Amino acid sequence: LRKEEDREVVRRALEKNCSGIKELRVDYAQDAVVREVRARVDARIAAGEEPPSGIGELVWTPAFCRLVALMGRCVTAGEPALLVGETGGGKTMACQVLSWALI
Repeated sequence: LRKEEDREVVRRALEKNCSGIKELRVDYAQDAVVREVRARVDARIAAGEEPPSGIGELVWTPAFCRLVALMGRCVTAGEPALLVGETGGGKTMACQVLSWALI
C-alpha cells in the first residue's frame, strides 16, 4: 500500500478484526522470491560465472527487493507486468537479475 490513507484503512480493519497487529509493513528482503533470487545470483557468481553488467555490484535496497518480489510472482504465475516509474528506479536491472537468476 503506497498511500498513507490506504494503510490507515487497512490498519483499522486489522486492529478491529485481528489481535496482535502492531505494524503494517512487509520486509521484502525476507521474501521467499527475493531470497531465492539472491541465493541463485550469489551461487552463480561464486561458481565463477560472469554476471551481466551491473549485477555483480547490485545493491538490494528495500524498494528493489519489493520490485523483485512482485515481479518474481508475476513470472511464477506466467502473468505480464507493466513496469512504470522514474528513470533509474531499477526496472531494467530487476528484469536482468530475474532473467539471469531464473534461467
